[in-house]
Amino acid sequence: MDMKKIDPPLEALLEDIKARTKVPAYRLRVQRGKTPGLTDSKIGGLPYWDLSRPYPADEKGQPLQLLAQINFGAEDMDKPFPKTGLLQFFIGQDEVFGCNFASAPDQKNYRVVYHPEIDGSVTPDQVSALGVPGLVDDYRTSPLEEVLAIRAEREDSSANDRSFVFEDAFRAAVKAVMGVDIGEKKSWEFLEEDAYDELFESFLDTDDGCENGGHWMLGYPSFTQEDPRTEDSPFDTLLLQIDSMQDEENNYSILWGDCGVCNFFIARTDLERLDFSRVLYNWDCC
Repeated sequence: MDMKKIDPPLEALLEDIKARTKVPAYRLRVQRGKTPGLTDSKIGGLPYWDLSRPYPADEKGQPLQLLAQINFGAEDMDKPFPKTGLLQFFIGQDEVFGCNFASAPDQKNYRVVYHPEIDGSVTPDQVSALGVPGLVDDYRTSPLEEVLAIRAEREDSSANDRSFVFEDAFRAAVKAVMGVDIGEKKSWEFLEEDAYDELFESFLDTDDGCENGGHWMLGYPSFTQEDPRTEDSPFDTLLLQIDSMQDEENNYSILWGDCGVCNFFIARTDLERLDFSRVLYNWDCC
């Protein structure tokens, strides 16, 4: 029997895959209409900075731009995240946004910085006086079109078809839902192209204008191409995902190349130690 002739129950398959692969994570929700302050959780804009430290710069000495910062003291997040402090992600002001598109976490043209304590006396003017860029309103050197307040919401994350665990989960779901053993067939071999596309898109659907599954900490990453890591990579944890995103007027608030997505990965053991010296940064687009 040609299994592709069977009309697959896509909704049931989707729910089964989500249930068997779900893991706890945090969805970063944009707060429209709110203007974030210096130390607030946000995407883009002027970062908080400890004035006793040199501000991060790229290999040419150009100051890095803030991609995102998370104020743990203002968020309700559990381990492995701390209860206090500020975690920041900086990227370069160049045509590849500071990414080296390699497996080495060199942090030469990007930086991940954790401030265990926040000095509440630091002002925006003091940070600006360091030569720190705020919003870099240039699509050629920045993916960010506006400053966005965010908050972290506890939400389960499930594997999409770019995840290493997806094909095993798909085969198990087909057997559980349809009573069919497809052996070692891949999802795209079993499903017709239209059905496969529909299933894949279902994993990426959001309600907030994001293009590739949304903004996340922990959980399963999304890609428009493929995972830059190998299955045995030490960078086993999604530290941050920032997606391309449109506003209500269909203008892009965030745009990675051609509607792509950005990921930062870390070893779980490093995250538990709050050691952010080895973080892998990647983004891709169609």
